Amino acid sequence: MSNKNDQEVIDELPEVKEGEEDTTDWKALAQKNQGIAKRLKTKLEKSKEIKPEVKPVKKLK
Repeated sequence: MSNKNDQEVIDELPEVKEGEEDTTDWKALAQKNQGIAKRLKTKLEKSKEIKPEVKPVKKLK
């Protein structure tokens, strides 16, 4: 999920009650977080690139 500031909000992990088995898929969570980090890194790199100024084209009558 994303909020107004374009920051990633990570969902809370469910608590494991005493005597129950922890069924959290840690590998899937790690891959998800790795993907999020890669996407944010790419987004940051693209925002740092110098973009050429685009001049508006005049229409001919």
